[in-house]
Amino acid sequence: MTSIGVDILRTARIGHILAGKTRERFVRKILHPSEITRMTKYPDHVQFVASTFSTKEALFKTLDRQDQKLFEFKEWCRGVDEVTGRRLISNPGYRLMDHEEFVVSVSHDGDYTIANVLRKKKE
Repeated sequence: MTSIGVDILRTARIGHILAGKTRERFVRKILHPSEITRMTKYPDHVQFVASTFSTKEALFKTLDRQDQKLFEFKEWCRGVDEVTGRRLISNPGYRLMDHEEFVVSVSHDGDYTIANVLRKKKE
């Protein structure tokens, strides 16, 4: 199966959440534990969280309805394939990970963050 998901968001929306009282709860709900650790290395937490949130929203759109019902943001983690250098997102508990991969592209332009996720069979 091949599918694509796209998400665009206004980056300031994430900035408002991170500046508010619900920051910690939001971060724990959205970010994988390893992403929380990586976030501290980025001077711009807003852009990091916006990229991650948008990526996971786009990923959700590539899933079948059955898998969407089981989807939890914090179980997925963005990373880089060490061999190809491509940006990926994965979840070790996801049942089809042996057969497919999710390739990621994220861009920022002014007030907006956009993410594309391609779900495809592994080569």
